[in-house]
Formats: sequence, structure tokens, C-alpha cells
Amino acid sequence: MNMRKNTICVLTAAIFLATTGTGSANKNPFADVLQGDWSYNAIESLIHKGMVRGYDDMSLPKNQILTRNEMAVLVAKAMSKDNMADADTKVVLDNLAKEYSDELQAIGVYNEKTQGPVVKENKLDRLSFDGMGRIRFDKGNTGGLTVQRGTKQGSYTPNSHINIDINYAYKINDAWSLHGENEYGRQLNYGGENETLQHSVFEQMYLAGPVLPNVNIKAGRFSAYSPQGLVYDDKVTGAQISFGNVVKTTLEGGLATSTDDDTTVTIDGTNYEYKSGNYQAALFDVPLSKISNIHLGYYHIGGNILQHQSSVNDYVNYYTVGFDSKVADNLSLCAVYAKSDAKGIASSGITSTDQKAYLMKLTYKAADLTKPKSFDVFAMYRKSPQLASYSNTDDWCQNVKGIRIGLDYVFTKNMGLTTWYAWGKDVDTKETNDMYRVQWNFLL
Repeated sequence: MNMRKNTICVLTAAIFLATTGTGSANKNPFADVLQGDWSYNAIESLIHKGMVRGYDDMSLPKNQILTRNEMAVLVAKAMSKDNMADADTKVVLDNLAKEYSDELQAIGVYNEKTQGPVVKENKLDRLSFDGMGRIRFDKGNTGGLTVQRGTKQGSYTPNSHINIDINYAYKINDAWSLHGENEYGRQLNYGGENETLQHSVFEQMYLAGPVLPNVNIKAGRFSAYSPQGLVYDDKVTGAQISFGNVVKTTLEGGLATSTDDDTTVTIDGTNYEYKSGNYQAALFDVPLSKISNIHLGYYHIGGNILQHQSSVNDYVNYYTVGFDSKVADNLSLCAVYAKSDAKGIASSGITSTDQKAYLMKLTYKAADLTKPKSFDVFAMYRKSPQLASYSNTDDWCQNVKGIRIGLDYVFTKNMGLTTWYAWGKDVDTKETNDMYRVQWNFLL
């Protein structure tokens, strides 16, 4: 009975004095804890319960004065035996942990079992960054691209630039996080003082987390990617749900985002404007073996004149099948087929009828920017009619069929070189479409 009364007294004093902060007047870790401070009674109550090692007589030496650091060591010892504590004792321990949080942090102790953390949380610790940068030099004769944009003559302006792409994530709790992406680019073809950023600064912002075991969602503006980016490689403003352990299913809905959204283009004297269309997609990733996978995708996207439909109310259906496999040691293969029901519009000067796209790529070895001297060599055939995709990875070669060969080489940690040469023809006009690229990549 007396023990119970003593515990109640200590508990009451601990709560009151911790609230009023009598023990925290001096936060110097080498400062003495004043005689008569509530901490002495609190720690002695824990010693009486056998929670502090080294005190066989079950009490502090009479009139002993401890520094804040010394008191924190005793608190840490008690925390290591908090499984022995009843509810009242845990409250006492928690108040001591909060009072001496700075000192406990200094000796590497964090309290996860009591009601509050010992250390004062630095919310910046929840924030993480990663990203990539590149310096790109393009050169080529790509008249086919300008034809699809409405210009009858001329070649593609080389897309030489420096680009920084920063991704960040803020951990809300152990399951949910907020993600963002900022991208900055500057053209290198022009030296003007007033040249603006090439890319939109704010690319992604979405909330992500599980709603059930193996069921995850994203909500906001996020990236969507079809197999090898042949049909769609852009942003979606809306929501995504993915589920499945073996076969992964991904469902997406919202607004498709064109790279050139809200850009006005003139075709045969008529102004047209890119607009984001309604977007729905279903994707299925199916492992066939440890080294082979098949990917299925269906996209239902609102069309517009520059996606070659008669009105913005028309929808285009895209179907795509992808396959990837390791076919031999250090040799991998990927292949993609895509088809749409888009229609070309003669009155716009766009008379395409080809609705089928193909891609096949062989890669020897695998470059890894974290591994110096790693490399790969690749060869790819691609046929990408403008009616067969909405916004693909290589928009410069839209409506082009041809071959690309190249290599990636990592010359030092986090820095590498990509170079390739592509040659082909415009699907409709048969104009030559050649390009070479030299690009320096680096991890941030």
C-alpha cells in the first residue's frame, strides 16, 4: 500500500514538475540537477523497482548531486528495462525521457516504446532527394518531325541543352509519403541573356501509400509509362491504383498531359492548340520466368486535332504488348508492339493512315552510373507512326522508322556518357530522318 502511495506521489510530482519545467532551467549537459528536483524522486522510484542497473541497495546515495548527463545515463538504463514497467511507471519514465531528451540523444538513445520520442524530431530527416542531370548535344536532319507539327519545309532544331531533374520525397509516416519532381533545363543552341527555362519547373506532386496489403495508390500529378514508352511517356493528373504479388495490375485515370500542352500550332493557316485529354489506362505486368516478362497495356485517351482526331470529344484507343528477357549471358532483348484506332485528318495536312508501331532492342552488358567502367552497347529498330502513340519517349522520332546504334559508358562514379546515331525515314513522306547524340549524364 505504501509503495502504491509513493508511486502516486512520484507520478503526480513528475507530471506537475515536468510540465512546469523545474528541471530544465539549465540545459547545459554538465550542469548539476539541483537538489530537491523532481528528477531525483522519479529516478529513485525506478531504482526501487530494479530498473536501474548498479544500485544493489535500491536507492541513490544520500544527498548525491548528479549532472544532467549523469541523470540521462540512469534514465537510459531504466529505458532498457521498460518491459518491467507498469502503466504508472511508464509515465514517470516518459517524463524523464522528455526532460533529458537532448542528453539522451547525445549518447545515442532513442525512445520508441514510451509515449513520446526522446529526441526532438528534426523533420528534415524525413526529406530525401535524388536526381539526374545531363548535358546533351543533338545534331541531325529530322524534317519529318516538322512536317507532323505543320511545317512543310525545314529541319528539326537541334535539342542541345543542360537539364537538371530533382526528385524528392517527404515521409509522412512509415507507410505514406509525398513525392515531387522539379526539372530545370536551359537550351545550349542560343546564347541570349533572356533565354527562359526549357522545361516546366514543377513536374510531379503526388501522395503515395497503401490502402490495403499489396494495394497501393498515387493521387496527384505523376509519371505514367507504357512498355518502353512507345505509346505513352508523360504525366497524368489524377489517380493510380496498383495491386498484385505475382501479376501486377495498374489502373490509372485522370487527364493526360502533353509535353506541348496549351501550345498553339499553325497547320495550313489554321491555329490549333494542344489540350490535355481525359485519360484512362490499364496495365498488366506478368512474369513468365525469372528472366522474362510480358507487359500488356490499354489506353483510352481523349483526342484533339494534333492527336489527329476530328474533335476534342473523340477518344483514341491504344493497345500495346511488350516483352523483355535475358536471352544469353550479358545479352538482353526487349520488343514492343502497339496499335491505335486514331484517324488522320486530310484537312489539317496530316494524312497518315499507319496505326501500328514496333520496337525491338538488343543490349549487350549493362551500364550502371554507380559502377565505374561499366558499359553497354545497343542496337534498336523502331517504327513509330504518329497515329500509334500519344506522347512517346523519343518525341523527335515520331512518325519515323529506322535504326539506332549506340553505347553507354561510365567513366567515373556517378558520371557517364551516352552516344548514339540513328538513321531512318519519315513514315509518310519518306524524308530522311537522321540524328546523332552525345550526352553526359550524372547522378545527383
